[in-house]
Amino acid sequence: MAVSEVLTLTVPLLLAGVGLCGMLTGTDVFSALTDGARDGLKTVMRIFPALVALLTAVSMLRASGALEALTRLCAPVLAWLGIPPETAMLLLVRPISGSGALAAARQQAREAALYRDALRAQLTEEELSQPTVPAVPVPSVSPAGDAAGELTRAQEALASARSRYDTLLGRIRALDSGSDLADQLAQKQEELARLQQEYDAIALAMTALEQANTILQNRFSPALGARTAEIFSALTGGRYGKVLLSRDLSLSAEEAGDPMSRSILQLSQGAADQLYLAVRLAICGMVLPAKKRVPLILDDALVTFDDTRLRAALDYLLAESAQRQILLFTCQNRERDYLAGRENVNILTL
Repeated sequence: MAVSEVLTLTVPLLLAGVGLCGMLTGTDVFSALTDGARDGLKTVMRIFPALVALLTAVSMLRASGALEALTRLCAPVLAWLGIPPETAMLLLVRPISGSGALAAARQQAREAALYRDALRAQLTEEELSQPTVPAVPVPSVSPAGDAAGELTRAQEALASARSRYDTLLGRIRALDSGSDLADQLAQKQEELARLQQEYDAIALAMTALEQANTILQNRFSPALGARTAEIFSALTGGRYGKVLLSRDLSLSAEEAGDPMSRSILQLSQGAADQLYLAVRLAICGMVLPAKKRVPLILDDALVTFDDTRLRAALDYLLAESAQRQILLFTCQNRERDYLAGRENVNILTL
């Protein structure tokens, strides 16, 4: 049978034995019980004032720091004797009152448990995974020898818990002081204000660009479409008479006499290249100042044209050359052969 089971059955067996002895001896067990209870109450009333005064004095000493100072003073001697310094209070109280010493021991055990719970609430998962101080249960009323052992274990647990608590508290205080946090907050606020100004400037620029884009679409697109249509009609021999530009500047064209527009994706490759050339020439004519006669530079712009489209494009460029200089670079001989001998045409072979 385990020791704990024996201890559990001790009180019931004791009560049963007392009752059995009373029956055998003819003693009035109930009267004896009430007399004992009355005497016990008298004893409690007699020692209660002293016990309260003793516990109050111990609490006052601990609150004032005098008990800790006395413990530190006695620590070298107690350590030399092999006695834990934390038992100094028990050593002082025990000669006066055993019950008071036991109550003080239980109070210290409660404080150790409170320290443990407070630390556990502050620890992270990583800290909790480390070996922790075992919980020390509050000792129950027991003989003086058992109480001393319980007290020793409680004092050791309390010392370890306090040491760990002080370490964690120092670590928390070392993280950052209040002034450092205030400085960091001020820096972040300044950075936020600067970023807000940049954001406001970008937002204002985006608004201006959107407004400019709207004006461009409303004013420039119709004029560009009309000028592109003139050039495209000249390049195609009058086959296409209208060019449309949507709000996103995508192109479509209408054949002469046909109201249905065709997207540039639906045109043949040759017609699409003619339309792109017409758009580029129209933009240059609208954007470049006419008085300065800025030259145009075309690099193999007609390489995909067939002979018919090539001749139509060269005729238009030749007529346009009366307004501005046009530099046409090409790796083919078709342009040179067609323009050879024309007025105001210079051919250079590189």
